[in-house]
Amino acid sequence: MSTASTFVRKMLGFCTAVAILAGCGGGAQSLLGASGAAEQDTNQAGLSMQRYSSPPKALVARSLASTRWPDTEHSGMAPKTKHLDLLYVANGDDAVLVYSYPKGKLLQTLSGFEGLDHLCVDAAGDVYVPTFDLQEIFEYAHGGEYPIATLSDSAGYPYDCSVDPTTGNLAVVNRYADGGPGSIAVYAHASGSPTIYQDSSFQLYYFDAYDNRGDLFIEGFDELGYSEFAELHAGGKTLKNITLDTIPELENGLQWVSGHLAVGSATDSGESSGDTYIYLMNIHRGIGKTIATTELNEPGPTAGFFIQGSRVIVATGGEIGTTQYFHYPAGGAPTRTFGNGAPLGAVVSKGK
Repeated sequence: MSTASTFVRKMLGFCTAVAILAGCGGGAQSLLGASGAAEQDTNQAGLSMQRYSSPPKALVARSLASTRWPDTEHSGMAPKTKHLDLLYVANGDDAVLVYSYPKGKLLQTLSGFEGLDHLCVDAAGDVYVPTFDLQEIFEYAHGGEYPIATLSDSAGYPYDCSVDPTTGNLAVVNRYADGGPGSIAVYAHASGSPTIYQDSSFQLYYFDAYDNRGDLFIEGFDELGYSEFAELHAGGKTLKNITLDTIPELENGLQWVSGHLAVGSATDSGESSGDTYIYLMNIHRGIGKTIATTELNEPGPTAGFFIQGSRVIVATGGEIGTTQYFHYPAGGAPTRTFGNGAPLGAVVSKGK
């Protein structure tokens, strides 16, 4: 996977998908091709899942090339890690860096992935790693060296994910699929075969986030490259479009924070300042109203953000290649900068 930043990848994302599926030139064209028609499975996809109580020795002994089993490198890892808060950062060089949090000491490197972008974490501290190129999602226990489960996702190319705090359901964002738009794949209790959800106004899917009631929010692009937002109500069967009063430019993530939806944007209303903006929105009856804005002063737009208490953790991506801390909701200049590579997404897993 290239170490190109998510900033560049997002700017080219729509065109890239079109190039793959329909050609990227001339006027706006549906990713479905000239006919605009596609056969879509809206029920159960025939996808597989494997769960392990412990890493099978036979699999660990085999080569990564034959098993796709991620590798682990240590740097001061200790058994007490399970009691520490950990920061997981997905890198553009296809490794997940595990740091102590908030100190930022590198403890472990999980490698052997293909196509990393963003991560998600559940209430138990398990971290889910979608792999775009492998079309698999790996689940790691807090501080774990090897995956405790894998989910195969042939419905599309997994890019982001979110876990429902009320049910443990895992919602995986398939950015796009071969021959058509992307989708949301929801795995009940993060296992089994997923239910696939699509919205006719979406062509590319980017981010999702559950609220504390089990409602799922999704953002992506339509066939013209304009931002789209939708909501899947808890127990619902269809995605419902929602409208925001502030439209983000070059999306940088979603997160449910203290009863509101946090929406990331690389620019402010089309003005490219180089800073990142996080809009806190109240969502009511399909309308999102901005109630607060946090501006992060940084040398380049954020690849992804994660709010943890009074701190925003930012993966800067690209050539900048650092992980940064900012005050939340005050924003401003970073309070700490560390790491290297091309960080794209980050989550915090709480210790036991």
